[in-house]
Amino acid sequence: MSDFQAILLEGLFYASEEPFPDAHGVLRDGFNDLLVRPDSGPVKSVYATLKPFIGQKVQIAVHQLPNNPPDMTRWGGGSCFWQEAGGHCPFGHHENPHTLFNVSGQGFLIYDLDHSKGSGGWWLGRPDGGKEMLPLSHALLGHRGRVATATAMTVEELRDSLMESGDLGSIEGIGNRVNDLKDLIAGLDRAVKGDEHG
Repeated sequence: MSDFQAILLEGLFYASEEPFPDAHGVLRDGFNDLLVRPDSGPVKSVYATLKPFIGQKVQIAVHQLPNNPPDMTRWGGGSCFWQEAGGHCPFGHHENPHTLFNVSGQGFLIYDLDHSKGSGGWWLGRPDGGKEMLPLSHALLGHRGRVATATAMTVEELRDSLMESGDLGSIEGIGNRVNDLKDLIAGLDRAVKGDEHG
């Protein structure tokens, strides 16, 4: 059993200038890691941040993040930076400026490095062996957005994970852990609902 983990990536998503190796270790043009520049703090690699979740059952929510309130004169309510660049938005905001990408689901997180057959990238695996694409680069490249991911656990697995993490031998320790979990759940809830203010 794995420990409960959760992450929230939020900011402007863009491609690394350095090529990323494919399944065979070959550096290929146009195959670059997706990076996120948060409003504060260091730039983060989407791959490096999500890598610990690969192969685990997760709950994931991904969406473009418009201005608050949305600016309806801007593509994607202000989430799309392709309008300012005068370019072709890979998500299609140049044709449908008022749409927003929003997807959530539960399954096993898969990262396929084999882009030769168009199967590379992020996927959510289902118990029946099928999989659903998570088009992170297509939907987030050049956009402000969010990716919220947490390991999906049953109540019993979460309880066991908390017991193994220690500091649960006292009422104060339990209270601190409960408060941490409340804050985490509230943050994930805001991320899924698209509310920037807590």
